[in-house]
Amino acid sequence: MDHIQRLVESCAETDRLKLVLADPELSGIALQLADRIESLLGWLNGEMETDPKEIVEKASLSIAGIRKEQRKRVLEKTSSGEIDTETAFSQMESMRWLDRVAYHIWRAVIHLEDIKKASPPGAQVT
Repeated sequence: MDHIQRLVESCAETDRLKLVLADPELSGIALQLADRIESLLGWLNGEMETDPKEIVEKASLSIAGIRKEQRKRVLEKTSSGEIDTETAFSQMESMRWLDRVAYHIWRAVIHLEDIKKASPPGAQVT
């Protein structure tokens, strides 16, 4: 459950969340992640049979790819003087935060799925 602990720690970084919400591109990515979390919550509450592992895996991998592309764009903007280094650092750290949250959600789901599979039928996994 190490990923759940790391997820909790990442979610406690409210300064990162504020920066994500203030940036149109990052807030759009965060909303996509929130949609995936909705399906995850449905699975955890027993409201859907299909596990969301593939959904959150795709979200995590997608965000990782976006982070790499965003990093290139931010560095280009910084080198051309379009944005300052402080803004660039803040944007890259905020994107890394989103990537970290998505990754820990994905890994936690895999571990929860393993626990659920090992549990007797009808047992509630908490």
